[in-house]
Amino acid sequence: MTRFLKGVFLALAVAAGTSCSQNILSTFADKNTDAAKYIEAQKLIDAQNYDDAISVLMSASNEFQADRKFKSLLASAYAGRAGLNFLDLIESFQDASGVTLFSLLMPSFHSADLAALTSKVGDLDQAADTLKSINSDPAQRNQDENILMILVSFAKIGYILNTYTDADHNGALDGSFTDACSTADTPGTSIGDTAVAHIGLALVNALNALPEITNNFTSGVLGSIDDCQNDIEPYLPGVCSAEETSDFSAAALLGFRSLIKENDAMGLGVSCSGDVSACHCP
Repeated sequence: MTRFLKGVFLALAVAAGTSCSQNILSTFADKNTDAAKYIEAQKLIDAQNYDDAISVLMSASNEFQADRKFKSLLASAYAGRAGLNFLDLIESFQDASGVTLFSLLMPSFHSADLAALTSKVGDLDQAADTLKSINSDPAQRNQDENILMILVSFAKIGYILNTYTDADHNGALDGSFTDACSTADTPGTSIGDTAVAHIGLALVNALNALPEITNNFTSGVLGSIDDCQNDIEPYLPGVCSAEETSDFSAAALLGFRSLIKENDAMGLGVSCSGDVSACHCP
């Protein structure tokens, strides 16, 4: 395992040693202190008991809940509950060859139905919002926080695309999904504007955070696309400052649909082959 991946494990608090945690925890006379709860939450995350980890963290004092260390661990717990495996996703990028971003993410995240998708997206939104509460400016977040933001954002894109474009979860674009420009909200056939806006916001969050990490694990898939301001803003003005899905104009949503339609930079090649100049939603 590379030093980078080891660092990610440590930063996301998913590999805290259980025996070490127990020794540390035993030093606290009062198991209800914020420090004890933090260690206990780490242990629960290690055990993939995310509900209890979130409950323990939310029982901490208001003062401690304002601490960035607390927020980072809470975001990790929400992401874990949504089914995000940090290491698996990073390794999938490092092992990828000849695929676009959306074609890599789409088969990697399965939700049973729209209700399950709503729950998963809700947890991933909680994770992203928690990280943004540290600082809305990625340049003011540390590298580990930005790595987590990127992973959370990509997981959200994967779940939404899988639900709408791969309804049978076989890893391939459904033959019935032939029109990325249709606004009808019909999984397996078309994708609604609300879902497209969520994909757009997740993409913006990821591309705003990418310039702030020193080891760009996405470069094998995204190539030179690594900065929202430089790579997206010239074509979709104003999108990189979006904070909510409601911030996107109708034109921006068409732009994100075009990214789903094309298969040169990011997309799935929905009834089209080529970049957005050839595969765009009018």
